[in-house]
Formats: sequence, C-alpha cells, structure tokens
Amino acid sequence: MSSKVIQYSFQYRPIIYVLLENTHDSSVPPLRFAALIDTGATISTVPFSACKTLKHTFEQGTSPTSVFGVGGSRRIFVHATRLTVLEPVINGVMVPPSKPIFEAIDFQLTFVEQHLSFVLLGQKDFLQHFKYVQNAQAGWFSLERI
Repeated sequence: MSSKVIQYSFQYRPIIYVLLENTHDSSVPPLRFAALIDTGATISTVPFSACKTLKHTFEQGTSPTSVFGVGGSRRIFVHATRLTVLEPVINGVMVPPSKPIFEAIDFQLTFVEQHLSFVLLGQKDFLQHFKYVQNAQAGWFSLERI
C-alpha cells in the first residue's frame, strides 16, 4: 500500500470505516466500525460494546482511569488493538467497505464505558499517523499516511 492521498466526500461529519482487530487473539474475527475523525479529541475512544466483541476483558486493560468529555466522566481501559482504514467510497457513495487502503496501525486503543455511535479517532493515537485536510464548505476531507 502506498502513501497516497485518499479524498472522501461527506455531508455532515468526517466519517471513515475502520477494521479493529485483537492483536493477542487471532481467533477473534475483526470488527468493522464507522469512525468519526475528531480533531478536538486528544485520544481515540472505542465503545464498550466493541471491547466485548473483540474479546478484550474491559477491566484487564492497562491505564485504568476515567476521562471527562462532552458526555461527562467515564471509566476507560486501554487494550492493544490493530486498526486498519478501509476503502471509503464506491461510485461516490459511502458503503460498507472491504479493502484496506493504508497499512494497519498497532497501538494502545482506549475503550470507554459508554455507548457511542462511532469509534472516535483523536489526535494522539490516530491523527499522528496522518496528514488530515478538511474543506467543509466543499464537502470533502483527505487523509495521507505520514
């Protein structure tokens, strides 16, 4: 996979599809998720439900603490997880994708004890790997792996 720039169309929010994998147990199937790029978030957060599906034991993660954000204070635990950005658009329509477009990123991902609609991709662990450009007026954003 190259370091090409991928341009996405969006109407309201910068959403991509990602694949999450448990790096400690290859028998667990990967999980597809819609992910919101959140430039205002310091860390990426993953819903509690994904922790269970990936067969991580929430309380056995590292760095037990809590975070405070728009939704209030929530408990978090960190687990080693592989994240792959998936192909976003077919004929201009966002559909559940299947092909990776960038090499996978292995990092410590924060699972939060909260029901979230999306994986939230923040600055410290996700955006540090990408150059991100957004033109909201024109309705597009781009990602380039750095």
